[in-house]
Amino acid sequence: MRLATGWLVTWAGPAIAQTQSVTSSIKHGAAHHGRALRKPLEGTQTSPPVGATAGANLAHRQADLSARTRELRAAESESIVVTGTLFHDPNLTNASPIVQFTRSELQQRGVHNITDALQSLSSNGAGNLTNAWSAGGGFAAGSSAPSLRGLSTDSTLVLMDGQRLSYYPLADDGERNFVDTNWFPASIMERIDVLQDGASATYGADGVAGVINYVTRKEIKGFEGNAEGGLTQRGDQGHQKLYATYGFGDLHRDRYNIYINSEYQQDDPLFYRQLQPPYNNGDLTGIGGTNGNDNVVENGAIQNFAQTPFAIARAVTNGAATGGTTFVNAQQGCGYLGSPVTGALYSGDNGQSQTCTMNSQRYAQVSPSLRRINATIHGTYNVNDQSQLVVMFNYSQVLSQLTGAPQPARTYSQSLNASTVNTFEPVYLANGQLNPSDPYAAQGDQAAIYATMPQLVERTSEFSQNFRGSVRYSGFLNSHWGGEWDYDVNFVGMNTTLNQTITGVPKISGLQEAISTGAYNFADPWTTPQSVLNMIAPVNTIHALTKEYSGDAHISKGLFKLPGGMVRLAIGTNIRYEYLNDPSANPYNPLDPANQ
Repeated sequence: MRLATGWLVTWAGPAIAQTQSVTSSIKHGAAHHGRALRKPLEGTQTSPPVGATAGANLAHRQADLSARTRELRAAESESIVVTGTLFHDPNLTNASPIVQFTRSELQQRGVHNITDALQSLSSNGAGNLTNAWSAGGGFAAGSSAPSLRGLSTDSTLVLMDGQRLSYYPLADDGERNFVDTNWFPASIMERIDVLQDGASATYGADGVAGVINYVTRKEIKGFEGNAEGGLTQRGDQGHQKLYATYGFGDLHRDRYNIYINSEYQQDDPLFYRQLQPPYNNGDLTGIGGTNGNDNVVENGAIQNFAQTPFAIARAVTNGAATGGTTFVNAQQGCGYLGSPVTGALYSGDNGQSQTCTMNSQRYAQVSPSLRRINATIHGTYNVNDQSQLVVMFNYSQVLSQLTGAPQPARTYSQSLNASTVNTFEPVYLANGQLNPSDPYAAQGDQAAIYATMPQLVERTSEFSQNFRGSVRYSGFLNSHWGGEWDYDVNFVGMNTTLNQTITGVPKISGLQEAISTGAYNFADPWTTPQSVLNMIAPVNTIHALTKEYSGDAHISKGLFKLPGGMVRLAIGTNIRYEYLNDPSANPYNPLDPANQ
């Protein structure tokens, strides 16, 4: 549990305000006592899908097609919370650089989700997490997070309507906690405000790199829906998205607005082998690079050695592998990989080792399969002319599915304390027959196997669910001296669950048994019984959970004026409870090191 209090004093100056408060549209400009303090209460109006107003949007925002730093006019009629402060003054200066994305800008640019919008930030530098990084085997698979100014994901604070969010249950590089942006619904976004400077004085250490605030739409009236789908130019990856929103009530006339939203998005997986040359291949010699494919022969030697689905073996003499390699199934050879190659691989093989050349990008994945589902109910109620209540509930789920490569038979445990390096194929099977996986069985020699198992392909499924509820009551009180009293009291609670399922990854103990007994048939892998595959690679599942409960209250007031502007004071307090339970998917037991 963390308790934080603080106060801030600052000068007012030319406006460069951002981050819409959930109390927006309560005040009209900087009110002074003795005159009207407000205009009729309003909210953000609904914008129909971009296709319905393409011409109007283009004319209105022709100069604003890309997100960029800009100043909001001092005449802004909404109450604005300046990120990095506790103030609600639209005329307050923030000297830090601010970038803003609006909903219409993202629509016009064809950006389909919040993650892609944040990844396009020039300030989103080294250390950021992309979905492509997940596909490459990142620690926090199934997630995405920005890293402002290259200071890493745990130093970039991500908020929703100025409120904190629970962390993704898996840690970046196993040590840095962050908020996953994959689940954010795009159709109820009003804008995203990005403070590209440190804000640790207000938010703590997790705001050192900057703050990203996702601002939801205040008011939606009537029905709004959209359906879209598309393919890449070469047809190798598809995208589908649809959403529907219905809202009723008018903040100006009825004093309330409620809307319900649902959103679905599916992005299909993409593999390197589907791309155009040279990106679909490890051989970059055509563009002046090197040949990074597996098992290529250069100057009579086999380079970049790697195990392939077509098993090779070495004879075992006195408990050690000796000589060159030969195919376990000589008749099959390299199969669909083409002709075998021969060259020097081990000392004493006389340059006669055999294996198969294979595209090193054959199994590599560019981006995973990613499915997002969101549901939101949002309500705004103008309690009176000077205060407003906002309540919101969100449910979301994200399913990310990653595919790796066939698993090798000759390998080590994660701790490196157990391996199959000295586990050899027997001469005879349990039934007394010669072992078909041992090409040296007829000579009475065991065999050291070098192969991958084509039925055991690593597949990882990350299924996360987010449950979030928030409430905020805010407004202002008149004052006969200085400026008004602005106040804001809010609470948010959020739980994130993660079910991670990994299949096709062997345990060393199971692999040792399958090799030492000859239970896995390397000569004809597809004849290996499913029971043996289950023994080698049991399904691995973990259940992780994070929680965030945060209460915040602050008050601010203009004290007196000086030639440079109003002197303002803000006092705030925040108390929050954070919880994370992320059990290891591969725990190490020193008494049983092969159980990894």
